[in-house]
Amino acid sequence: MSALLTLQDVARARQFYEHGYWGSGTLYDVLRRWAEQTPNRFAFRDSNTRLTYGAALRWVDALAQELHDAGLRSGDRVSIWLPSRIETALIFFACSRMGYVCNTSLHRDYTCNDILALLKRAGSAAFFGQAGYGADAAQKSIFETLEGLPRLKKVYRVEPLRSGIPESERPIGIGSIHDASPSPIAHASNPDRIVYRLHCILRRVGAIGGIPSRARYRSSMTAR
Repeated sequence: MSALLTLQDVARARQFYEHGYWGSGTLYDVLRRWAEQTPNRFAFRDSNTRLTYGAALRWVDALAQELHDAGLRSGDRVSIWLPSRIETALIFFACSRMGYVCNTSLHRDYTCNDILALLKRAGSAAFFGQAGYGADAAQKSIFETLEGLPRLKKVYRVEPLRSGIPESERPIGIGSIHDASPSPIAHASNPDRIVYRLHCILRRVGAIGGIPSRARYRSSMTAR
């Protein structure tokens, strides 16, 4: 039995599989397949960075390795307090690979105290935050308040996007992650290891407000 409390309907999920809306792979599997087929085709872009499928896969694998080396295991919560940027996507795909619960429901208009309370409630094992982000960022830094979180094993301070600079082939926000060849760690393939978006109002459970990582929809990515 899965350790995650979800609202997933088993009968409805079976119908999705039967009709081909969902498949047996994860979102990470989709990324890896496209990286193998078209490694030099561009996949992700924000105002500072543009990554091919091949480069994105290497960054995802490197990030997954770092989180694994920090002691995270399948089912652990990874919280992201970031705007829409390449690093957010890379973290999500790393969570899909490893079976982590990816908490993306930390919004910009929250205060540091709000975020701290939600990280405690979720039992987050890793946190990615952008410097100067949040409703009270001018008065308080979230990175100065994290020491009291007993389950937190890894913290990443992501630098803000910059204007007026040329596009880079490296995500500027997580420079401590080194571009690496695909790592030897296995990725989650058990159906119970579904990565859900963690809804803020729930206590230490993964909610299905987001897309299950094993749900392979007929999206633009899979239809190319």
